[in-house]
Amino acid sequence: MHAVLMALGRFLGLDGALTTSSASSPVTSATRTVRGAGTLRFSSVLSDGGTPQYSHNGGAFASITEGMTLAVVSGDTLAVRATLITVGFTASFTLANNASGVLIEGVTLTRT
Repeated sequence: MHAVLMALGRFLGLDGALTTSSASSPVTSATRTVRGAGTLRFSSVLSDGGTPQYSHNGGAFASITEGMTLAVVSGDTLAVRATLITVGFTASFTLANNASGVLIEGVTLTRT
């Protein structure tokens, strides 16, 4: 990424995917490191059961709600989870750069 674009805050991402599945509940992603700085926006929040949650920098998990934003800087960490009691249930949401609208990931958590 060009240094000027990074300085303008246009680059924002994670060092890996949050999408995951698990045979046990809660379904919890790996902890990912933020690359870049800015504000993340959560949208299209859906769940068969169990509210998706996030943990920022190892803090307590909190509910993800439609349209919520989270300010982050490079080196911060993010993990997500959902308590999905029934096999086959999923929770999903999109994660985007709030400033540019660029999609970072369409996240799906699935109980297998």
